[in-house]
Amino acid sequence: MHLNTVTKDKESNIIQIASRGNYFNNFLTVDVSDDEISIRCHNEVGKQKIRYNLEYKTSGSLVINKSGNSTEISGFGQLAMIDQSAPLIQFDFEEKLSLESRSILGLGLVPGVAVYKPFLKSVPVNGIPCAEVLPNIGEFGSDYDAQSANVDLVDGLSGKKAGRFAKNSRAGIWAMGPHFEGREVSYSLWINTNATNMPILIAYEGYWIKPDIMNLRLRDGRPELAVSPTTKLKVKDSIRLNDGKWHHIVVSHTEDNSKLSKVKMYVDGNFVITKVKGKDSKVNFPNGGVVSLGGFGHGRSSNAAKRYDRTGYQNGHEYVGLMDEVKIFARGLSAEEVVSLYSDHASIAPPSSSPTASPSLASSSSGSAHLKNARPRIEEQGILQR
Repeated sequence: MHLNTVTKDKESNIIQIASRGNYFNNFLTVDVSDDEISIRCHNEVGKQKIRYNLEYKTSGSLVINKSGNSTEISGFGQLAMIDQSAPLIQFDFEEKLSLESRSILGLGLVPGVAVYKPFLKSVPVNGIPCAEVLPNIGEFGSDYDAQSANVDLVDGLSGKKAGRFAKNSRAGIWAMGPHFEGREVSYSLWINTNATNMPILIAYEGYWIKPDIMNLRLRDGRPELAVSPTTKLKVKDSIRLNDGKWHHIVVSHTEDNSKLSKVKMYVDGNFVITKVKGKDSKVNFPNGGVVSLGGFGHGRSSNAAKRYDRTGYQNGHEYVGLMDEVKIFARGLSAEEVVSLYSDHASIAPPSSSPTASPSLASSSSGSAHLKNARPRIEEQGILQR
């Protein structure tokens, strides 16, 4: 897998670089002098297959300069420092590009790709050739583009484009992460669908078969989050999001190594009460997991040969509908941040969840939160301060 990330400690000049390139499809060089450390990333280019192609180009650099009164740190390309608080994966569906124009070296390891070459015209995703990419505009950059097919760009939120998914649509990310063991992670996205089955919206699962996942899906319009074969987080209220209108969904895992019951869910800016079905165990993500949109990606349980053998948490259907502003964070989101994400496009939301409506959320006799005539509110407890 091909991956380079650079992060800086918030309180010091300590820099961490994570880099990997199978079979020398990319590597780093380091030059050190009295006043400067210069690191460059080199990517494989050319037309020969792997191990025989010894041509490279510079794809990024990081320079730490200590010649002045203060240390200056600068980077570009694949060694640009990432903002850890921003979305690491983000799709706005404003454009599609050819796969060949957005080279991702690790794609040469995809099963079904006969001969590894640095620039590929197409790769299979769950049995469908994908010659296009949805560009990742998040901090992880082009390594986390979604290899895609049959995702149309149509009118979406606030005068911009959205992705229209059909049963034969594919959008799979080959690079691994940003989920990691028991660490925080959040999903945010807008959907518009009439689906009455169980479409998968965002799937995270091990490339190697593992029991731990984080699959956000609908069950006849009701959002739920599956994290293992026997455990999922369900909305207690009778919320239905398959009404052909735009809705905003957020799931936020705000505490490292916490149980599923601590994961928060929001719909149209409002915190909703959830319940755990199954054992309330700690949320844990397998290393070597991959993300997909709309159901089926590069994950092993999405393999075309095994697709109809799904059971339990693996069950799910292709998403049919519109999707926009998909964001994945490697941290929990506070209630204030959720309201802000919703308010960015609240003018297109259904009247029942308008941010200007009143009164605020009420609780029914069963303790569930209603969205009807509600406005987004700041959750009273458990707000993550950052």
